[in-house]
Amino acid sequence: MSKDNRGIAEFLFGRIRRELLSLFLLNPSRSFYLLELVDILRTGRGGVQRELANLTAAGIITKEKSGVRTYFRVDSGCRGFEELLALVLSSRELDPILLEAIETACPDAAAAVRSGEAAPRTDSLELELVILGEADTEILRAELDRVELLTGMTIRAKVFPSDGPLPAGAGHIQTWAEPDNGILLTGRRNAFLREYEPESETSPQKDLFSSFGVDW
Repeated sequence: MSKDNRGIAEFLFGRIRRELLSLFLLNPSRSFYLLELVDILRTGRGGVQRELANLTAAGIITKEKSGVRTYFRVDSGCRGFEELLALVLSSRELDPILLEAIETACPDAAAAVRSGEAAPRTDSLELELVILGEADTEILRAELDRVELLTGMTIRAKVFPSDGPLPAGAGHIQTWAEPDNGILLTGRRNAFLREYEPESETSPQKDLFSSFGVDW
């Protein structure tokens, strides 16, 4: 992420407005209702309501009543859409929100690393996340869904136990111990220096959601 662009975004917009703009601009086909937005942004209802009113008045988002709910979505034809999208992409802050997700779902993680560079390129849409620890899979998936909504990225996550041998199907997980391979989010890189279980030709293939690892 460009520090200059992040500084511009922080100067122009408060946190709630920045996150709302990211959410709407990076998910142009999605509509959101108020309580859904409050849940995603994890902030007060009043602040979200005020910013929705401001963005609606500016013509950036539209609202439509459906039943008892009012849904909001970005107007991709609004003036300045492309410029706002470029600013959002160049100023998005991935690692803090990703670390928050890891700490929520896997507070005792021995290590976590993601693929890519420190500042994801504006055209970077997918990354790999590897966690060593015991994670609540439902909470982790919900947390990563939130990260994807706020960053516009697709996250392929793998979770392995923090100790003991790694399963034979874990791939080249030891390469994450190399200092130039990906971005370390928490823990120590040498936690990835582990032995592998011997692979048995007769044993059935393990389920990706078994105790040895989770893969999305």
